[in-house]
Amino acid sequence: MARGRFRGQDRHQIVQEFVATVGAADADNLVDAVVPGDNCRLLGGTVTTKTAGTGTGTFSIKIMYEEATPVAVNAATATTYIDADAVAGVIHGAGVGLPGGEFIKGKWGEHLNVTTVKAGTVSGNAVLLISLLWEL
Repeated sequence: MARGRFRGQDRHQIVQEFVATVGAADADNLVDAVVPGDNCRLLGGTVTTKTAGTGTGTFSIKIMYEEATPVAVNAATATTYIDADAVAGVIHGAGVGLPGGEFIKGKWGEHLNVTTVKAGTVSGNAVLLISLLWEL
């Protein structure tokens, strides 16, 4: 865990990893992960294909929090970086982060959702390993 000072307070960085099955529909997909702390922000992340989806399209992901009315932590566009049919082990690189993004306050423990924004044909879900870097 890295440490730093921010406005007179110690700041910490943690990595959070989880699996998401996404791609075929642009919908909120609840995942087995939560907002890791109060007053935190997403610094970046990587996405690796665990199981390929189907189709020739691409998509990006948007990390959201709150179950009832999801709120985006980062932006996602149809100019994307995840190939739907990428084989297992392909690392899609950084692209889910919001460096300098807003701090999430009072939402510690809220479930995270993963939403996709796709371009082209994505007919079957891909299973992704998602690693996020948070600042607490």
